[in-house]
Amino acid sequence: MEHTISNERDSQLTYSLALTQPAILWLAGKTMTDDGTSVANSFFLFSLLSRIKTHPHKDESFRRPQPLLPCQIQLSELQLAEKWRIGRRRVHTILICMQRLGLLDIQFSRTATVATLICVKGWTTAGGLADSNPSISIS
Repeated sequence: MEHTISNERDSQLTYSLALTQPAILWLAGKTMTDDGTSVANSFFLFSLLSRIKTHPHKDESFRRPQPLLPCQIQLSELQLAEKWRIGRRRVHTILICMQRLGLLDIQFSRTATVATLICVKGWTTAGGLADSNPSISIS
């Protein structure tokens, strides 16, 4: 199943997403934050999508920035826990769930955690130029 969304930070880009039925069902669900607020699971995916770039880059906000391809982001579970207002363990569980559902591919290491948003098939600019996600092989 394919869905199209616009990036809030750059409304000039529209992303094409490939989502499985289980992923859609999970995204329609909710998670409780530590302060008791119910948050749509789609918030977690959109939060990660808002950070992706469409060109190779490094996220210099990290102590050890990693070279990243388009649609890859460097993660800190502690930073996500603070942003999402949930515990680090719950962040880890959500990330693993997203990986199991085919939304992310996560590489954990001692140096850095890098996630590839494999649900992003590609993007289109406002000018109509389309590009595909080089971090995945599209069949």
